[in-house]
Amino acid sequence: MKKNKLGLALGMIIFIAAVGVLTFACVAYSNGALFWEDIFTGGKEVRMTNEVKFNLEDIHSIEVEYKSPDITIYEGNGNELIIREYLRTDNKDAQAVVSSHSGAIEVKQGKRSIQFLIGIGNKEYVEIYLPKSYKESVRISSTSGNVQSEEAWEWKNSVLSSTSGNVRIGDMRAEEVSLASTSGNISAANVIANNASFASTSGNIHVDTVDSKTNHLTATSGNIGMNTGKGQLDATTTSGNITIDQNIGDSDLTVTSGVISLTKAEGAVRAASTSGKIMVAMVGQNGDIDLNTSSGNVDLTLSKDSSFKVEIDTISGGIRTDMDTSLQFNRKGNHAEGTYGNSAQAGIKLSTTSGTVSLLLQ
Repeated sequence: MKKNKLGLALGMIIFIAAVGVLTFACVAYSNGALFWEDIFTGGKEVRMTNEVKFNLEDIHSIEVEYKSPDITIYEGNGNELIIREYLRTDNKDAQAVVSSHSGAIEVKQGKRSIQFLIGIGNKEYVEIYLPKSYKESVRISSTSGNVQSEEAWEWKNSVLSSTSGNVRIGDMRAEEVSLASTSGNISAANVIANNASFASTSGNIHVDTVDSKTNHLTATSGNIGMNTGKGQLDATTTSGNITIDQNIGDSDLTVTSGVISLTKAEGAVRAASTSGKIMVAMVGQNGDIDLNTSSGNVDLTLSKDSSFKVEIDTISGGIRTDMDTSLQFNRKGNHAEGTYGNSAQAGIKLSTTSGTVSLLLQ
């Protein structure tokens, strides 16, 4: 019995080894000399090995797609798109594949095999030079590299993404702005757009200033931060905190496990957390307010000049307000409702299952 098991295990090892050798041979055959060169180029220094130039007259779309290199976008001169590749190999097959048709330019990474010594030496990277006169659509992506630019740009549509790298931009003005990363951080300085979207599956998002009709910030596992926002804000994270210093417009904030903090809000506010504290301070109330958490405190600060109808609930916790004389409490003291101000139009709902609710007037 033991011999049979030993023979079966040995057979499996031989089978797996054979599949590995066959795969290795197929890759080597399909890539030819490039494959064998790549085995030994991992330790070579990175250097500029290729430069391509395209005239941007009548071009309305640029799409650049790489797998591993970092991509940095710089301001260029004249009316040309310039791509400079800094690689370890001079092999022509490794250089970018560039095509142009119907007013669109497409740049894709050349043929690259596995570099067994990839960890040695500097990382390969790509430089993109664009003139400020180009104001059409730009889409740039890297699978495992960073995508970044510190320049100020004005494009029709801007889509920058990375699967496992960071995406960072300086000033951006466009009709549509989209920054995305699966497992990297997203950061932006100043964004002006009709629609702005920032998304990371496993990474943090931080935006200094954004002025857009709609702003979407989405993280699965990461923190979301914004200094100053203008427009309709929709921020969601499953596991992380949402910290907004100021937003002029309606705000919809959702956290599964984390803290929500909105320091200066103007507009309607809806904030919900399954497990975490909610803190909101209003500087101008132009709509309804609904703050709800299952486990955590709820703190709302309003101006003394505000007018509103309010309903407060907590199952396990207390209620603390600056307007107790305007409220009616139940016997347990965990439910209160009432009206404050001369013309109460807006409605306020504050609730927590386990925590204290505070409503303060300043």
